[in-house]
Amino acid sequence: MARVSADDLSLAADWLDAYDGTAEESAGMYRVAEWLRAEVTRREKEAAIYSAAKRHNVSAKTVRRALARAAT
Repeated sequence: MARVSADDLSLAADWLDAYDGTAEESAGMYRVAEWLRAEVTRREKEAAIYSAAKRHNVSAKTVRRALARAAT
């Protein structure tokens, strides 16, 4: 099975948001859509970290530490 892309997850989240079921069903769909969007954000952040690490010829761990220091 092919890896699910961030675009695939976003599309699924949009589809779930458009789902028109009962209030109880819709609440579950919205929670799943929210989780999918959080996963997209996480993947995008990880991709940016790996890209920066490669560009600067350092480890991803080094980039994460630098970001953590910059955030404080």
